[in-house]
Amino acid sequence: CDVSAPAPKLGFPSDPSGRSVQALTAQHGTSSEGNPVSTGHQSLKPAAIDREKGLAMEHAVTQISGMTCTGCERKLQHVLSSIPGVRNVQTSLVLGRAEFDVDAGVSVNEVASLLERQTEFRCIVRQEGHQLEVLIPGLQPVPSLRLGTRAMAFEQDSAPPLDGLAGPRYPAGVEDVKIIDSKGREWKSRDANHGLLHRLGVEMSVSKPHKYSARISYNPRVVGARDLLERGFGPPLSLAPLSSDHATAIETEHLRKTLYMTLLSALLTIPVLIMAWAPLPPYKIAYGSSSLALATLVQVVIAGPFYPKALRALLISGMIEMDLLVVISTTTAYIYSVVAFVFETRGSPLSTGEFFETSTLLVTLIMCGRLASAYARRKAADSISFQTLQPSKALLYEDGKERLIDIREFQYDDLFKVLPDSVVPTDGSVVSGETEIDESMITGEAVPVPKFPGSQITAGSINRSASVVARLTKLPMDNTISRIASMVDEAKLSKPRIQDTADRVASYVVPCVLLLSVVVFLIWIAVGLAVRDTSASDAVVTAITYALAALIVSCPCAIGLAVPMVMVIAGGVGAKHGVIFQVTKSNRRCQTCRPRNL
Repeated sequence: CDVSAPAPKLGFPSDPSGRSVQALTAQHGTSSEGNPVSTGHQSLKPAAIDREKGLAMEHAVTQISGMTCTGCERKLQHVLSSIPGVRNVQTSLVLGRAEFDVDAGVSVNEVASLLERQTEFRCIVRQEGHQLEVLIPGLQPVPSLRLGTRAMAFEQDSAPPLDGLAGPRYPAGVEDVKIIDSKGREWKSRDANHGLLHRLGVEMSVSKPHKYSARISYNPRVVGARDLLERGFGPPLSLAPLSSDHATAIETEHLRKTLYMTLLSALLTIPVLIMAWAPLPPYKIAYGSSSLALATLVQVVIAGPFYPKALRALLISGMIEMDLLVVISTTTAYIYSVVAFVFETRGSPLSTGEFFETSTLLVTLIMCGRLASAYARRKAADSISFQTLQPSKALLYEDGKERLIDIREFQYDDLFKVLPDSVVPTDGSVVSGETEIDESMITGEAVPVPKFPGSQITAGSINRSASVVARLTKLPMDNTISRIASMVDEAKLSKPRIQDTADRVASYVVPCVLLLSVVVFLIWIAVGLAVRDTSASDAVVTAITYALAALIVSCPCAIGLAVPMVMVIAGGVGAKHGVIFQVTKSNRRCQTCRPRNL
């Protein structure tokens, strides 16, 4: 990942004009708006220079899945900051995102792999630049006769488009191709081995024809999107369905998984509660055996993922986080109940008996809390989704005819038509026609602005009076709406002072709770022995129950989640009303603003 090195040769012939792709890339290294063209690298932005140290750096953005509380975010920051060559770390629990700069020579993918190993989080490096996600059709089966039986066989002469997408030579302007499955796993197409290609071909042809897709990174100054889809790889390719942005998709997947685990935990816990609290016939051994089996399932299947996270955070990162409280409290309750059940079977029950309902109900309540937290973060992510501000389809105007296309198929120098009372799909310059356009979403001015040939129109604004034909000046990924979304996202990663205070308080809660539980345990042992004059075993049993109660009721998650969720939702609502917060200080100052009568 030496970003200072020259661009590698792509290994395919020149374009029809006779100029090489390298020459074209050099010529169009900067767009007409001054924006650098994506180099197909793994990070978001091209190399920058650290003025203090004189080092070439690259900015990387990753999506993080699996964070549940502020302790997870602190662990993420700690691990990233400890990796050599990683600087300027910024994280967001609500957005599930981490941004950082890496020195030249440091691989972003290696940083992501190390992060996954040390934190148990899923880390996906976001690809910037211009990309197309296309469906990969499979081989067409044809009927054949084998040993008197009619069967389906694949055509041997028809090679699937995967062969072209897998390289080793790509069309001019294509920088990278990745194969993606339905679970979001990626393979570099040039690194995909023959066995993978064969398996992809068989699976796509038989059971799930569109289980796999390909993400094509390309330079729009060299090759247009429609040209690439229609004849770039031989047979025409079709775009994959337009999905929500990556952050929202990851939050949705995490929410769905948390919901399933919570329902399973509840289904396993309810029978334990019934056997513990309902007035049933006295079959203690049978009820205890059933409760032991169900509690073991809850402890292994539902609470099992807490153990590696807590141990990794403690041993590798040196941090005491919320998962450790969950592990200590549930494990103590479970082990004590197992010991009490063993004494019950031997005819010498303990004074309190077993309480499997405590460990199972505790895990279920914790999962309910995490489900509510995941749902709140999902709603917060929805509040800053800008996809609804621009249409997904547009009218392409070529050769005097109109046809409806996906806005992802736009390419430079396209002409598009904007009908009355419709949203402008992307930034452009009016070629023919006159109209009035409502730009209040951008400028806040409610009076429509007259437009005539030569006038600029902005993505997201509304055409009011008449149809106009405009020439595209910015692709949808680079237009005004996309820039607004980027500005809002940058503001969400900066933390206000009050959030730093809340995070600092939350970081002290877990160690204090552990210390408090030990104090409670010792106090109740002393009370049992000195005041109540009970036996040592009874005093220890009573002290364990009170210490568990102190562990269970203490959770700092709400403290750390309150401020960032408010900031994210406030920024999203403000953006939809035309107010953009570039820094969190501006957001805080709004609380002192008062309306004035003009």
